[in-house]
Amino acid sequence: MSRGPESRGPELPEPAFKRFTKEIGWSSLVHSSRDIKILIAQKVLRMIAYGQSTLILVQFFREIHVSDVSLGYFMTLTLLGDVIISYFLTLYADQIGRRHVLLLGSFLMMVSGIVFVFSDHFLVLLIAAIVGVISPSGDETGPFKSIEESVVAHLTPTKELSDIYAWYGLFGTVGSALGSVSAGVMIDGLVENYGWTKLKVYRFMFAQYAVFAFLKLLLNWGLSDKCELRKRSEEEERRDDAIAAGDESDPLLRPTDHHDPTPSQSPKFSIWGTPLSRKSRQVVWKLCILFALDSMGYGFMPISWVVTYFLDRWKASESTVGTLFFFTNVLNALSSLASSSMYKRLGPIIAIVAAHFPSAMAMSFIPLAPNMAIAMALLLFRASTAVMDVVPRQAFLSHVVSAEERTKVMGIVNVVKTLARSVGPIFTGMFAEKNMLGFAFLITGLLEAAHDMGMLTLFWKYNRIIKH
Repeated sequence: MSRGPESRGPELPEPAFKRFTKEIGWSSLVHSSRDIKILIAQKVLRMIAYGQSTLILVQFFREIHVSDVSLGYFMTLTLLGDVIISYFLTLYADQIGRRHVLLLGSFLMMVSGIVFVFSDHFLVLLIAAIVGVISPSGDETGPFKSIEESVVAHLTPTKELSDIYAWYGLFGTVGSALGSVSAGVMIDGLVENYGWTKLKVYRFMFAQYAVFAFLKLLLNWGLSDKCELRKRSEEEERRDDAIAAGDESDPLLRPTDHHDPTPSQSPKFSIWGTPLSRKSRQVVWKLCILFALDSMGYGFMPISWVVTYFLDRWKASESTVGTLFFFTNVLNALSSLASSSMYKRLGPIIAIVAAHFPSAMAMSFIPLAPNMAIAMALLLFRASTAVMDVVPRQAFLSHVVSAEERTKVMGIVNVVKTLARSVGPIFTGMFAEKNMLGFAFLITGLLEAAHDMGMLTLFWKYNRIIKH
């Protein structure tokens, strides 16, 4: 007699390695589309370039005799310029074409690197930094991040989205780590072994920045039209023409779809773009305020100034600082894998606060450290939790706005964050001029902690609403 299905023995548990790869989202990455993999490769190249340029930015301007106060204004004006460019590019990225915007950004990034190789003129360098997205913080400041995250959400099923965001962030962090350590080793090696001046080394590294941008531009040509919101089949277009305007009762929390809905008529170009839906506005304005607090705090002590603090306060060498930031980025990368698991187990809001608050406190204590070893340990502790909130934050934002508004909302949020980040560098430059950089660490920690308390207060209910 054959055994029926009901007589089967209990299923064997999954092997430990398979459970582990599933937990960290490796399977989601392996089976992701070719476009996702190209976007990740672009991010790696970009972050290597940012990692190198961030380590040398303050020192480069000191070599060409720009004061710390003027450098603070440079950083602020760079971020403000990025706000304007990013705002318009992300506002109309879906109409212009997401790939076209990424292509333009890569070209401008390449041009800015070339300008930094040959020019000493403050105004020329400022314009190049604005249009070419030279990052004072080593972080994303231009339109790339908003558009890429929107494309990732567009191409990824909801249940795999947090995994892909985690790996997207991890590879970017690995790029930053490689940039930091290579910059430190290169500076010391070329100066000590080949007799190069530091200014010559810095210009050589900006030439590398241009090369990375060129490679990124080449990769951009490999993206398919699946990345575009408006590339629809003729059947879908005919169906859309036959259907009335979208139902106003559509829920705010929607699943990610591979084919985002597109309005039957393209919106007209205007300064402000088409208005957001009422449901999106109710969430977005609160998020903008809280993200602005967080970014304002980060703006007081971006990586360029943290590098300068260790060079000035503890007389560390460039290779030592480069190695330090290599390990901070390695810790960022490892913790970003855990962020997807935290999101799934805790929900977006608790995961954000649990990761972000300890990081803020560690930042506040760095200037109180009695020696360089403890200061480095605090920075490494901050790095171990600093990016664990990124995946929950990205997934939360992609869930609470509709698919057709996702690029615009991510662009608006990142513009607000960059605008807020531009406040701090002016004051940090003044602090540096008076040997008071430690005070900026404290401001950073307090503002970041205020963001955490606000997230708990205003968005606690979404921890239950969003499936995780």
